Amino acid sequence: MHFSKLLSRNILLAVFVAVYSLGLISQTHGIAWSSQLFFMQAMTQGLLIGQFYYWLHERPSKYLQVILFCLSGIFYLWAFQGLWSFVFFWLLLLLLSLLAFNYENGLKWRKIPYLKNFLIPVLWFIFLNIIPGMSGAFPTSGSIYILFYFALSLQADREDLDQDHGQIKTIAGLLGTKTSGYVVIFMLALCAYLLLLPLTETLILLVVMNREHFFPKRSFDSLLFLLGLYFLFR
Repeated sequence: MHFSKLLSRNILLAVFVAVYSLGLISQTHGIAWSSQLFFMQAMTQGLLIGQFYYWLHERPSKYLQVILFCLSGIFYLWAFQGLWSFVFFWLLLLLLSLLAFNYENGLKWRKIPYLKNFLIPVLWFIFLNIIPGMSGAFPTSGSIYILFYFALSLQADREDLDQDHGQIKTIAGLLGTKTSGYVVIFMLALCAYLLLLPLTETLILLVVMNREHFFPKRSFDSLLFLLGLYFLFR
């Protein structure tokens, strides 16, 4: 993929995650989501996720990436400094780091058949729900959110079927593009129902996004942004 296009896509992902995180916070704290602490926590989450996915696809200079990760890590730890005294917080960060660096290196768990379909949603849930929940940003409960992340992960694999064919076994490859598309729509519609979103409008949006091929890859990531905005302004 062209460098500028890839960079732009991951900057958008960072923005989507940041807005989504602020939306989750607003459910518990209302207008207090705009406080400096919550705002910085959401920004660091978007920054790290966007940077990680950019690194996976582009593989820029090793030393530059180490510097960027160190700076982002310091920024993240500062934003979540209220959790420094919790051993569980450091254990979660260690787990996230090990899994991130063994994605395509070392253990290469991305290539273990079907494992990534379950680990990716769990990683997102830990990073976006459990750790912020520990800091008091919002309740950590959320089987709904794991389902939401699983649907987004399945959709991403569905879009990469041609690229993954013969290399990586995924649930999307097992089901096929058409069936996996229906499963994605069903899971996202179920999430919309459980989150009390406008169901009819959500279904129309999902069906259009699923059927119309003019939408670029990872368009479903924009649901993070839309859900965040819904939580912020409803």
